[in-house]
Parts: sequence; C-alpha cells; structure tokens
Amino acid sequence: MPFDSESLSQNTTLNNNNNNNMTCKIFTDNQLHTLQIITVVISILAAIACLIAIIFILMTKSYKQFLHRLTLYLSVVTFLLSIASIFRMLPVKHSNPLQVRPRYEDMCAFIGFLVTYTNWMKVLLTSWITLYLFLLAVFKEQPNKPKHELAGILVFILVPLGFLWMPFTQGMYGLAGAWCWIKITEGSCEVAIVGLMYQIVIYYGPHLLLTALSFTGMLTVATFLCKMAFFSDTHIQDHYRKAVREAMPFLIYTFLADVMNVIGLVGRVYHAAVTVEKNRRPNFPLWIIHATVIPLDGLLIPLVLIFPTLMCRKICERVNNLKKRICHTQTQPYTQCSDTIFIGPKDSCTEVERLVIRNTITAHRPHH
Repeated sequence: MPFDSESLSQNTTLNNNNNNNMTCKIFTDNQLHTLQIITVVISILAAIACLIAIIFILMTKSYKQFLHRLTLYLSVVTFLLSIASIFRMLPVKHSNPLQVRPRYEDMCAFIGFLVTYTNWMKVLLTSWITLYLFLLAVFKEQPNKPKHELAGILVFILVPLGFLWMPFTQGMYGLAGAWCWIKITEGSCEVAIVGLMYQIVIYYGPHLLLTALSFTGMLTVATFLCKMAFFSDTHIQDHYRKAVREAMPFLIYTFLADVMNVIGLVGRVYHAAVTVEKNRRPNFPLWIIHATVIPLDGLLIPLVLIFPTLMCRKICERVNNLKKRICHTQTQPYTQCSDTIFIGPKDSCTEVERLVIRNTITAHRPHH
C-alpha cells in the first residue's frame, strides 16, 4: 500500500481539530444536566426581567433621566449576557472526553467570546455607576453631561474589544469545563497554559481589581450619602440632596452586583487552581453557585432599580398632592387648621400619609 502523505496530513489536522474541540470530562452526565437546567432556567428568568425593565423604561420615558439611562444600558447588556448563558451549554456533547457537537465549533467559540464581552461590559457599567455616586457624594458633582455619557458609552463598549479578540488568534475560545468559555484543558486533560494565562490576564485579574476598587468606593460613598440624605446640613443644596436620594438604589445594586461577581470569581479561580494541580475533582457546589449568580444580575435590575423607583415616585406624588390640600386655601388661615379636617377617615389615606399631613400642619402653625 503506497504511503499517502497528503492523507496523513489531513488526518493529523483532523485529529488536532477534534482535540481542540474536546476537554477533560470533570463531571458526570447527571451533574452536567443539573448545571444546564440551572443555567438555562435562571438565564431565562433574568432575560425576561431585563426585557421588562427595558420596556418599562421606554414606555415611561424614564430614559430622559441620566440614572435611568444607565439602568437601560445595564438592562440591555445583562439581557445579552442572559441570552448567551442560555445557549452556553447547547454545543456541548456529553461524551468522554467532553466535546463540542459537530458543526457547533464556531458557535461555541462565539458564545465564549460573548459571555466574556458582556460580563466585561456589565462590570464596567457597575464601575461607572460607582464612580458617578462617588463624585456625587464626595465632590457634589454630577458627571451626567452628554460628553460624560458619550465617554462612558465608548469605554464600556470599546475597551473590552481592545483585548478580548486575542484568544481568537490561538483558538482559545471554546469548550471549558462544562460550557463554552476560554479553554484551559484539551481532550487529553493536559493544561493549556495559553488559555490559563488568558483567563488570568483578561478576566480574573482585572475583575478582582475593579471589584476591590468598587468596594472601596462604595464604603466612601455610603458614608457621604447617609450624611447628605439624613442630616439637615444647611450648606447642602436641595437638588444635590434630591440627587443623592434618587441614587440610593444604585448603591444597593452595585454592592449586590459586586458580591455576586466575587462569588462567581471564587468558583472560577478555584477550578483553574485545581486544573493546574492536575486534581480532577472540582468542587461541584461552587459550579452550581457560579451557574446561579452569573445571570442573576438580571433579576436585580427590576427588583432593586425599577420597582423601588416606581414606588417612591407614586408615594411622592400622593404625598405632594396631599400637601397641596393642607392649609393652602386663602379663606382659611393656618390657625384654623386641624388634624381632623385634613386627615379624614382611615380609608382615605395611609398611616404614613396621615403622619406626613399631621407633621406638615404642625410645622405650618405659627408659634406664639
């Protein structure tokens, strides 16, 4: 039989490609199914929540306010992350070694890139919110001018693209552990040092640094916000105090988002460490937690940013309308005001509103 060098070369290339689309199987089929169900269900719920937030902001035209535009950007980015997470395990074929389904190789690489890119945009947007709160609370500056907003948009969209293309050059986007991301092992279970370096340099390191800076900034912001929102300092102008109170839900969101980001990073860093040590017994509960918290941001947006803002707006409107009814008639001086006239029956307003009315009346009565 004659030696066919061309056929041997093609088989070698095919084997190398197959090896590149495989990874060491570290979980049982049942564990993989569990991860897939958790990832898909939570990602679908997060995508629906983000879609509701987007529709709400557009329908109420809340995007005319700067902070609500940040919420809109965050909702769009988290929606894309949730969609990418839904399909993250679709290309995975449950075999040993774990491999990508035929003709799904490019899709797996793109999903790995999209997950990394949207995660980066989400972290940069969270950092943008923290920076805004820091400047507002500490320096009483509101960097919400069009030039500031344009600069922020360019940063969170373009900066990640400046380095996230690099794993494509060496085929490092693909099957990683149980889903599509940056590969650190091949089908032979050998560690891919290049992929591990990419994970550290373009993901773990920068994200840990940004999270640490965000926590430090939030501690500073929380101190100043509490002072400005709850203490009557005469030198603080009313519009700054109002801006600070409106920004309170964003402080809560950034804290929760950073906490979940750290939880997700712990699982990834642990998996990378045991892979380098050739320990093939990863911590499955950490993977469960990671699969849960990564898309969970989508549920936080309506719960922390949208609903509280809507409730506060309705309460403020009702209270303001009630205040207009309090001793504002020219025929009735303040001395003739009484709680019974304006409080009314119990079913006419809430206890909070009656308390607001009573306090307002007391404040408007002349002191003798």
